[in-house]
Amino acid sequence: MTQAPFLRFAGLIGAITLDANGLVNDLPVGQHMTFGKFSSASSVDDNFHSEVLLLWHSNPGYTWIPYHHYITEARYRGTKVVAIAPDVNAASVAADTFVPIQPGTDAALALAMCKVVVDEGLADEAFMRSQTDLPCS
Repeated sequence: MTQAPFLRFAGLIGAITLDANGLVNDLPVGQHMTFGKFSSASSVDDNFHSEVLLLWHSNPGYTWIPYHHYITEARYRGTKVVAIAPDVNAASVAADTFVPIQPGTDAALALAMCKVVVDEGLADEAFMRSQTDLPCS
């Protein structure tokens, strides 16, 4: 079933329509609150310009097959690839570093990483103040 007829009809009568992510309860609210939009990523070929790629909560070797080669090609160009996952999967095998975590501990690891960045003065506070809603003192 296509949504085109529905969206056309909704537009004609002035109805409110929801984003597909919101309809399936998959809207990344944290990203929207932090950056003011829910899709702030660049195109996949921009991996070439990365110094580090975090493959967190993903296994692009199986789930992103048409684009996985960009990760491999970025590695050839010097990008460090870090896979964070509770299991050994195609992404973790191909990564430079594999961080095995227990299921459900992602939030603790992310908060610990944020604490290190802030405590060691590695955060770009001017960027955080101007581009996010984070409570910076």
